[in-house]
Amino acid sequence: MGLDYLAFKRIIELISSSIIDGKIVKINQLSNEEFLFVIRKDSQNYNLLVSTHPNMSYLNLVNEKPDGNRINTNLLMLFRKHLENGKISSFTQQNDDRVVLVEILNRDDYFRNTCHRLYIELIGRASNIILTDNDDKIIDSLKKIPLEYTNIRTILPGIKYTLPNKPEDETLPYDLQNEIEYRKISLEKLKEMINTSQDIYINEIDGKNKDFHFIPLMSVGGNISKYVFNEGLNKFYKDTLSFERHRQFTSDLDKLARNEIKKSEKKIKKLQEEQDNAKSSIIFKDYGDLLLTYMQGVKITTDTVVVHDEVNDIDVKIPYDTTKDLYQNANGYYKKYQKSKVAIVKIEEQINLCKENIEYFETIRFHLSVADVDSANQIKEELTELGYFRKYQKPTKGKKKEKVYRPLCFKYNNIVIYCGQNNLQNEYLTFKMANKNHMFFHVKDGPGAHVVVFSDNVDEKTKQIAALIASYYSSYRMSSTVPVNYTKIKDVKKIPGGKKGKVIINNYKTIYVDPDYDKIKDLLQ
Repeated sequence: MGLDYLAFKRIIELISSSIIDGKIVKINQLSNEEFLFVIRKDSQNYNLLVSTHPNMSYLNLVNEKPDGNRINTNLLMLFRKHLENGKISSFTQQNDDRVVLVEILNRDDYFRNTCHRLYIELIGRASNIILTDNDDKIIDSLKKIPLEYTNIRTILPGIKYTLPNKPEDETLPYDLQNEIEYRKISLEKLKEMINTSQDIYINEIDGKNKDFHFIPLMSVGGNISKYVFNEGLNKFYKDTLSFERHRQFTSDLDKLARNEIKKSEKKIKKLQEEQDNAKSSIIFKDYGDLLLTYMQGVKITTDTVVVHDEVNDIDVKIPYDTTKDLYQNANGYYKKYQKSKVAIVKIEEQINLCKENIEYFETIRFHLSVADVDSANQIKEELTELGYFRKYQKPTKGKKKEKVYRPLCFKYNNIVIYCGQNNLQNEYLTFKMANKNHMFFHVKDGPGAHVVVFSDNVDEKTKQIAALIASYYSSYRMSSTVPVNYTKIKDVKKIPGGKKGKVIINNYKTIYVDPDYDKIKDLLQ
């Protein structure tokens, strides 16, 4: 359930008591729709999380900073310029709606006193964050509404801010109407119960969070759990928002991978056309041979000469440059032939590089599809090293430490089995962590994880388990009878000049398994 105006009013009251007169020490942007304000008051930090997600718009004081990535936008830079180090003087609900006004007192670059207003509108798909000056003149906003939309408010820099229109007939949410009927109480009594509560009650049905409010919703049913208000809000929204943050971050990487695959496929098509043209130019050698074989001593005055090829018993028309002699014409054809011959080799090399690029980015897309936050960051790090993203180099003092990329760890019969989740982890696992007698597993002919059994003696059951892990953490996880190759680490070699995680294996054997997560999930450490 989305926030209703009664729950929103109570949340604002509870948050306000904690952050009024607090100092904004840091502002971060977690995703396209989320901002985190770190507020310092009475020697304690408060983390104000604001989400304008269309289906999960809310604000809350979270005990811990959310995991995941941070993004930088022009709006974030503007917030930092005007609001950081400012003091929160008011935090109030506006118009009895899901809009809160935050007034921040600060000093500008010339040490003059300033007052900025931050309007947080949490009204479903129209949710927005708008920064204005003390006269409500808009400085910037998360979402902008141009002048063309005459039926709704204009939200643009320089325009005077106005509050959104409140529905004339604000009806009570359906769940609260049912609660009044179920409890047989008045609306005033219900409001009194909400306005005095400091706890959130979550209704859980079939293992999923169904609803929440500041009173137990008896009419909804299910298991009802009680939490301090900020912990309850965090529990209700956390998993969904974490998934959304991760989806946004990985979608940018996936878009890059898809574009690179598309570019390589387009380039292959063009190269194949050039290759066909080059192959058709092989005939230039025959032109040169025919001219020197059959036209010695013949005076040629036309721009085309017909030569009878006695070997194939056909007449061949050969373009002829009358400004040059016979040998110069023949030599010109030989040069064209040599150029085409070299071009065929070079074009084939370029086609192979494009195919390798496609294979690499298909592997990246697979790793992204199963990546957690840390693994996704490592994938971006790998792409940054390859020049696909701008690299921000922090100055370091002393000797640079080698980075550690810890893979997933499984344990079976006291034998440790590691599984890489991306190319950096695969590379680190195979060539840094494992020794030459450990057993290496990888699916045949497809992107997947490097799986290494850290034991010199591996029995058949352990091989089955390692093969199951390798098959599940591969692009064939939804298939059956998946072939998995295995060999000793000493028979795994890097491809010279190849990208990270790309290897060739020798002296391998193949085992066939059906991927089944239920058989390996309890082994994950």
